[in-house]
Amino acid sequence: MNKLNDTCSMSKRLTCKICGDKEVQMVFIPCGHAVSCVSCSQSVVICIICRAPINARVKFFLTSNFPELAELN
Repeated sequence: MNKLNDTCSMSKRLTCKICGDKEVQMVFIPCGHAVSCVSCSQSVVICIICRAPINARVKFFLTSNFPELAELN
């Protein structure tokens, strides 16, 4: 049961904190928070976590090095 809770927790962490639908794929620079999908990242100018100004956005991709993520699909 603990593994199921860990998987659910991972799924919540990987979901966009703005729309709640899409996968987190963007890192805000300079703060480094990764909390939004690509489309939502374009609509914010300050980080929703720390309120730091967003100077840039970097798209990232999760790799298959995380076997627990494969179970989410």
